[in-house]
Amino acid sequence: MDIGKRIRALREERGLTQREVARRAGLTPSGVGFIEHGQTRNPSAETVVAVARALGVPVEELLREPVPLDEAPGKEPRLEGTMITFPEGAVDEVVKLHKQGKLSKADVREAIGKLTDLALENATEEIEEYMAEMAARVKEAHWDRPK
Repeated sequence: MDIGKRIRALREERGLTQREVARRAGLTPSGVGFIEHGQTRNPSAETVVAVARALGVPVEELLREPVPLDEAPGKEPRLEGTMITFPEGAVDEVVKLHKQGKLSKADVREAIGKLTDLALENATEEIEEYMAEMAARVKEAHWDRPK
């Protein structure tokens, strides 16, 4: 996957438009579009850094080439270059709860792992049940907490 495709995937994953990424990165929307569509094959280092910041990812995330699982001995399996689809808003909800201080990083990892496992099984109904269960746990844990 080239850098343009990674940028587009990360942008869409975050629900951002090309215009929003461009604004955050100090670029033009057409400049972001050119990169995403491979018309700018080698963007400058400054542009890559600006886009990474705009997307909220380390530069390495944009530059890293996916490694096939069979070429990464000792690494846990991961899906690179494959889209896993969650019910709309599931991952956003987990991230929002983390940003509000209601889920720790460990809780987020557990939730994303569970969501991924269920998504790979195409268990949409179970994902919705899990999200409802998680929301109930968070609500219970934070019910008496001052706001």
